[in-house]
Amino acid sequence: MSGNGRPAVLFIVGMPRSGTKLLRDLLNRHPDIAIFPNESHFFPRLPRLIRKHGDPRRRECFAKLYAELDGTRFMKRLRGHGIVLDQDDWFARIGGGGARDVLAALFESYAAATGSRIVGDKTPEYLTQVPLLTSFFPDAKLVHIVRDPRDYVVSMRKAWGKSLPRAAQRWKTWIRKFRQDAQHCKAAVIELRYEDFVTAPRAALERVCIHVGVSFRDEMLSLDRPAENLGDTRGETSIVAANCGKWRRALREREVRRVERIAGVLMGELGYVAEYEAGDEDVPEWLLALYRVRDGVSLVRFGLRRQGFVGAVTEAVPADRSLPVLRR
Repeated sequence: MSGNGRPAVLFIVGMPRSGTKLLRDLLNRHPDIAIFPNESHFFPRLPRLIRKHGDPRRRECFAKLYAELDGTRFMKRLRGHGIVLDQDDWFARIGGGGARDVLAALFESYAAATGSRIVGDKTPEYLTQVPLLTSFFPDAKLVHIVRDPRDYVVSMRKAWGKSLPRAAQRWKTWIRKFRQDAQHCKAAVIELRYEDFVTAPRAALERVCIHVGVSFRDEMLSLDRPAENLGDTRGETSIVAANCGKWRRALREREVRRVERIAGVLMGELGYVAEYEAGDEDVPEWLLALYRVRDGVSLVRFGLRRQGFVGAVTEAVPADRSLPVLRR
């Protein structure tokens, strides 16, 4: 617990397909840590939802807010894990009328339900939301996990059919923004390379444990269930040390050159060595717009293959939005 008796807050951030899920599930093996088992996505939108529904300290206003959140992927997937956020307990813990108060009450309720003194969230896209997160929780601890962009673009393409140039551009833009924001906000953050994490997991996890204030436990080195349902580590309950450097077989030379021209400078700052020219080119906006459309189509197709019509609708709508098909 923090000095005020509330649970300490931890955020895991990083680009998708970079090991954030694996890190979350290994940390959740510790009895003092409870990170939501799926991504929330709605935190940045919460202030607007409170303005829409009114003061959350009023029961009727909170009931409307809860009903809207109940239709998000976050709540649907929590229920899939057998977790139901008790509406009355959440409401009873709200001490103020702002988004920070609502989230603090959510974390307190989850800590009480799980018996944990550290609670947290793993939503990769919060990589770009450091100012918001630290304004809500100035004492929060952040762990940023970063992966070689060449392996990252391979994984994004294999999992969801994402375009290589847009993936490389987002890797550079989002990580650069995170590092600048973290420094400006004086966030309590450590940076962890995916490659170090999977090849020397004990050392990496010990470092994270020191950062969050718990003792390392051996059970954190294995999973009780698979962390991944996509990609080359799908179904694995152990840490796959060989899941790095795959870009050397998966990418053509021209593709490697393209990634390194876009992200090579930042790669070097993070300790990754370029094979060819390390550049800092930006993909033109008009081309990014075309790639964005193509990537959107790929996501809808992915949803169709996995869950039919509901899956397609789910992937087509932003993850922080409420959908009738997701409500109980």
